[in-house]
Amino acid sequence: LRMGIYSLEDFIADWNKVLMEYSGSPVRLATNQEIVRQEYSGGNDIHNLPYNRGSIMAARWDRELKKKSHGKRGLDQVMRAMPGEAAKLGDKSPVSPDLFVETIGRMGLDIRAEVENVIEQGKPALLPKDAFGACIAVVTKSVPTYDHGFDLMATVRNGLVVTGLEPGGPAERA
Repeated sequence: LRMGIYSLEDFIADWNKVLMEYSGSPVRLATNQEIVRQEYSGGNDIHNLPYNRGSIMAARWDRELKKKSHGKRGLDQVMRAMPGEAAKLGDKSPVSPDLFVETIGRMGLDIRAEVENVIEQGKPALLPKDAFGACIAVVTKSVPTYDHGFDLMATVRNGLVVTGLEPGGPAERA
């Protein structure tokens, strides 16, 4: 945005797409282990989940780091520092994502609990209202979601044999 390559309208449209896809995903609360197990058999919902969840958490952490450092540090500085941190530690360097967690921690933001709860355990990824500063407000809206009428995650784990059919639900009625 600062460089003028990306318009504010495009930025908002792209973020709305990410947030709508994430919030409407029937698998948004999948654990990291479930994502890894189903990456190639779970369709677009499971495939896109790590990208959408990661984008949301990155925006959250960028904002939190900027707040704590009074605008002096953000994710740009974390990413630029990672190769140097890895080189300093040599063979003892953790690999990503642990290197990211340690580097951002050295810059004053402890994200270990959020990584465990949101990334690993699949708790909801939420953006604060001021995630993008003063010029864009994040608002929460209720939107309709698609109801399969069965347990999609259990169905995928069961080799795509419908599992967890909801009595009286849309799948049973079909």
